[in-house]
Amino acid sequence: MNRLITYSVLLIASCLMVTSCDQASEKKEKKSYVKLILRTNPKGAKVYFDGKLLTETTPLETVIKDHYEHMVELRADGYDSKWLRVRNSHGEGTVEHDFGEIKLYKTKVPLIIKSKPSGAFVNLDGDDLGKTPIYLKGVSPGKHSAVFSFAGHAKMTRKIDLEPGDLLLLNVSLASITGSLTVMTSPANADVFLDGNRKGTSNANGRLVIHDVDEGRHELKVVKAGYYDLKHTVSVQANENVLATIPGLHALPGSIKVVSEPGGGKVYRDGLLMGETPMVLKGLAAKEYTIKVELPGYNVGRKVVTVIPGMTKQVDFTLDSIYGVASVVTKPSECFVIVDGVKRGQTVASDAPGISKPFAITQLKQGVHTVMIEKAGYQSASKQVLINIGKETRVPPIELTKLWLPTHEIKARGEMRSRRVKVLKDDGRNVDIEYKKGIEIIRYQEKKSNIILMREIK
Repeated sequence: MNRLITYSVLLIASCLMVTSCDQASEKKEKKSYVKLILRTNPKGAKVYFDGKLLTETTPLETVIKDHYEHMVELRADGYDSKWLRVRNSHGEGTVEHDFGEIKLYKTKVPLIIKSKPSGAFVNLDGDDLGKTPIYLKGVSPGKHSAVFSFAGHAKMTRKIDLEPGDLLLLNVSLASITGSLTVMTSPANADVFLDGNRKGTSNANGRLVIHDVDEGRHELKVVKAGYYDLKHTVSVQANENVLATIPGLHALPGSIKVVSEPGGGKVYRDGLLMGETPMVLKGLAAKEYTIKVELPGYNVGRKVVTVIPGMTKQVDFTLDSIYGVASVVTKPSECFVIVDGVKRGQTVASDAPGISKPFAITQLKQGVHTVMIEKAGYQSASKQVLINIGKETRVPPIELTKLWLPTHEIKARGEMRSRRVKVLKDDGRNVDIEYKKGIEIIRYQEKKSNIILMREIK
């Protein structure tokens, strides 16, 4: 009986233990986890889980036994690292983290590009970068092709292979394919053109150096105001200086414009009569000429003039008169003006009654001259006038005294002889008479019946 009880107890205990084990096993099978899926482009990236390197590379799938937050780093040679954060997922049961395809980017390499000479154009892998020096912050690692070009230099291509982490200085020297020209001109200070492009002006010694001239034949042209243009062909060799001596330029003819005051003067060039002012003397070689201007009544004008090639130079003469001038006003007008016995003309009436306009007496030599004024029926008058060369002398107004002239011969009854008188009025009955007694003028009236002789004086 006791044995039976003992077996029963053992059997029950055994059953309880089996049940407990089954429950524990079932509970263990239902435990949650985190699944991590990683895929990269490119493949083969190393995986660091919380800083520890995993043995497998991408792509991979792995299980994380806890739900805590973790950091994953992906590394591949030549590419920038990529960091991923696995978030905390407590209480969420089984969680799957799939980040999809993760693209890794190549590590950029700093690149400095220089050239000699500086300023060369650079094309990198088909892209124009501009002129050297060039500073690039990041260029993808790997093989690249850089093409350098600069005027007057041979084009150069450089192949480069960039490694991650490098700082590359690419410095090239371009071979010159140009030469230089030393141009000598006569005269100096001439403008020089090369193949139609102005390159500068020769200095006081006639020298001009032109750099970076392409190899081959070129056309030089020398230009200077007042000279004919001159063209010259020259050949240039790379890395050589060629001396180009330009033959002397031929001067263009110049001219002289001659002007005088007063005009109408005769113009002489080096003693040869050329014409009258104003005039232009054309086609003159570049040198000195003696120009003389003559005009009657004026001092001779003479100047030495230097002709400039291709230009017109004006020379002005102010001729000084060798005469003086006098002006005279007469009372009355319409009087004859006589100078030193030579009649010069007649005065004309002005707006003022009984007075003339000023009468100009020209070409009077220096000294004293006699000016006489005459008019029929008036007493002539004269004055002495002092004349200075180049100046005008104003003669004070000259007033003439009217002459007393008889018009008739009259004899009245009771008179022994006839008298010369001036008949002022004759109305048929009475005659108004004027006669001169000494310097006295006497006027009276005579009855016509008392006049026995009245004859007009012609």
